[in-house]
Amino acid sequence: MALLVADSYREVLGAPPFMPWLEKAYAKAFSEPLEAALAHQKEPLAAARWAFTLVKRLLPHFSLEEGYEFAYAALKGERQCLLQSVLVQGLLEQAGFRAGVYMVWRNPEGKESNLGHAVAVLRLEGRDYLVDPSEPEPFARHLGLFVDTRAGYRFAEPVYAQDGAIVGYRIGSQVLAPGLVQPLPFAFVRSQFYYYRGEQARGGLFRQT
Repeated sequence: MALLVADSYREVLGAPPFMPWLEKAYAKAFSEPLEAALAHQKEPLAAARWAFTLVKRLLPHFSLEEGYEFAYAALKGERQCLLQSVLVQGLLEQAGFRAGVYMVWRNPEGKESNLGHAVAVLRLEGRDYLVDPSEPEPFARHLGLFVDTRAGYRFAEPVYAQDGAIVGYRIGSQVLAPGLVQPLPFAFVRSQFYYYRGEQARGGLFRQT
């Protein structure tokens, strides 16, 4: 996450440093040092709920225009799905758990998009849990995910257990066990930040002036 933060601060000037801001904001909101809170996370699902709540509390403003920049998170309390997913991943990894990021191509209601949403994934032995601060509850059930496999990137349909855990990934006629599917690599995730910057830059796809 440190490199993604550094990328952001090259693009935006005048924002307070991200990690000191996060630590100060967390201590103010939760009356506990962030370092201590991370050390207290012993149970993975509880840690995922904690990270979900942290993002909701400290970054209350959703912004498609600026919310992908860590600098604007610190400056304005803004977030967007990619940033919040990376932040959840980073918090879970700091707490000692395996995590990553997927892109979404079909949401819980079945609506399809061209990888228009990102979501964090908590990885346990044989069971994955999606953690999505854009949803009302922590553990989302998106119906289509863009994932990495030994055969390359694939569009997968997750198979859910009753408690919301992903226990398989349907790709065509196959159902792959979670251990055969990987989150998207860092280079792919980093490229998505630059994709959003290209959209929102002056003269870009969404800002013609």
